[in-house]
Amino acid sequence: MSSGLSEFINQTFDFGKQDLYSAFIERAVKLVVRRGLVAMITMQSWMFLSTFEALRRWILESNAPRVVAHLGAGAFDTIGGDVVTTAAFILCRDSSPSTIGKYIDATMAADETSKALIVQGARGGSSNAHSKSAEALIGLPGAVLGYWASDALIEAYSACSHLAQVADPRQGLSTANDGRFLRHWFEISYSRSSLAAPADPEVRRASRWLPCNKGGTYRRWYGNQDYVIDWAHDGQVLRDPLTGAAIRNPNYYFHQSVSWSNIGGNAAFRYFPEGFIFNAKGMSLFPHTEGDLLALLGYLNSSAAREALRLVAPINSIEVGHVAVVPVPGSLTSLTLVDEAVAIAKADWDEYELSWNFNRSALLSTGKARILDAVERLRADHADATSRLHLIEERNNLEVAGLLATPDVSVEVNIADVSLAGNEDFLYPSIEAGARRDQRAIADIVADLVSYAAGCMFGRYSLDEPGLILADQGANLQDYLARVPTPTFTPDADNVIPIVDGDWFDDDIVERFRQFLRAAFGEQHLEENLQFVSKSLGVKHLRDYFVKSFYKDHVKRYKNRPIYWLFSSPKGSFNALIYMHRYAPSTVSKVLTYLREYVTKLESALKQAERAGNTKEADRLRKILVDLNKYEQDTLFPKASENIMIDLDDGVKVNYPKFGAALKKIPGLEAASA
Repeated sequence: MSSGLSEFINQTFDFGKQDLYSAFIERAVKLVVRRGLVAMITMQSWMFLSTFEALRRWILESNAPRVVAHLGAGAFDTIGGDVVTTAAFILCRDSSPSTIGKYIDATMAADETSKALIVQGARGGSSNAHSKSAEALIGLPGAVLGYWASDALIEAYSACSHLAQVADPRQGLSTANDGRFLRHWFEISYSRSSLAAPADPEVRRASRWLPCNKGGTYRRWYGNQDYVIDWAHDGQVLRDPLTGAAIRNPNYYFHQSVSWSNIGGNAAFRYFPEGFIFNAKGMSLFPHTEGDLLALLGYLNSSAAREALRLVAPINSIEVGHVAVVPVPGSLTSLTLVDEAVAIAKADWDEYELSWNFNRSALLSTGKARILDAVERLRADHADATSRLHLIEERNNLEVAGLLATPDVSVEVNIADVSLAGNEDFLYPSIEAGARRDQRAIADIVADLVSYAAGCMFGRYSLDEPGLILADQGANLQDYLARVPTPTFTPDADNVIPIVDGDWFDDDIVERFRQFLRAAFGEQHLEENLQFVSKSLGVKHLRDYFVKSFYKDHVKRYKNRPIYWLFSSPKGSFNALIYMHRYAPSTVSKVLTYLREYVTKLESALKQAERAGNTKEADRLRKILVDLNKYEQDTLFPKASENIMIDLDDGVKVNYPKFGAALKKIPGLEAASA
């Protein structure tokens, strides 16, 4: 609105000044006589947002709703999308707060006709209709119109302490430039971080990169530990006012906490151990008594707490202020299974490469020599862990419902909401249980194994030692042998692994994978294991997966910040993989050597095809050679001559584009986006 209109509204309206439509609500009510009725349809935001609290209290205390039809998105077919969310209502001027109003929930209906049917059907009573007095709603924090709440839950808000009385919910820092100050943990040199001992103050002081809690996707109990933040010299650069960063609540940094993300209506709370800085998206709470931490985690992950939160945060954004007012019963320490829930979720998180506590492929831990058997055993273990956590969550819900005296809150947990990466119902919600889901689950497990194998080929991991081996800038084979003197499987010596269509190199990725399987699972079932891997990945020949799909999977797995980089000719006739942590300025020259060797072999094959009169094969080889020669002359040789330097501290987004067209194009990592 214009400045003049804004000034007029601020001066004229006591309760509806927050928005033009809310000013109309106040004006309309004041226009009618005492006990007169006002019927309107407006945006729904006045029902819930804190900015409209004064308007809500004025309505509930003096002009109680007779009817509210909560329509949500899609109430008008002519208005598409979920942006416009509405409510229709009738208010009675100068009415008592004891007035009982009827509230109709039509938010789940998808279109105008469906919502109209729900509203009409509510006249005779239905599950979508709720009766509430205005004074009952006044008792809720912020006087939100949580009309769906049970009387027991509303009473809990009055009878119990609020969470802010037993813990401090806090919002973390904002860097103002995440691209400069935040990294995925796997982008940087491991030794320049505190990841090995994040709780150790001495290690933190000596490290540039510290773990950062940045929120993340829906996951309960443990996980979403993806990022590190540049905190060199106690955050000296970030603390500079010129950066624009907001360093909020630093006295809470590095303490263990319960954290959540501020997106999505289905709240998920997680345990974070000592050593983390938390940012604005990784909001956290810190109990006044350390022993209450896991009890609060269990409580907040319960169905009763979720319903309590939905009353104060119904619009899919859970802020610090919402959590602060949640009612907390006085005997939370009786919750008994939270530590086990955290342990199950932690084991699940650490099973995958994107955890810095990952040790080795879970398939190897089964002790099976046939990969088929190992996959079956692993899936059974995943199902057992999912079943156990599912049981724990339902028991936790039951215990909290008893403590909060909310017996009407459902304690059942949908198995698809058990947020473990090993839970196939959670991982593949759109694929029904059966052959298709089995196929997808097996393919993903096998792809995890292939990714781990690539890590062993480069020395990032080892079959002989758990965890990361080579994860520092400039690491080489000698560094690996210092850690693993007599390896079962020796990493690639020159940090270049060719990926081409055909058996042109003795040390290409397919041959290296064969060697890996032999070392990891033995000789007896090698051919069977190779066939199982190929079949699981949906390819006839394993080479097809490496040539066509492996790098796409790697880029996706590592969140568009790949740690293995693919040198690739324009038409993909030549590909060579390197590990960025082992990169040296001479690495591109080594790739060039492989390219020239490949060209020499193809030229020899071309001569043979010409002598044999195999015109089709000769034409195919000529096209490949055109691609390779152009790649060498225009791209790879010039880049090799540059002796490019990289700095892992700068991150993949800065380093990857330095190689231009020499590397496989990845959207978002082009030179212009760096």
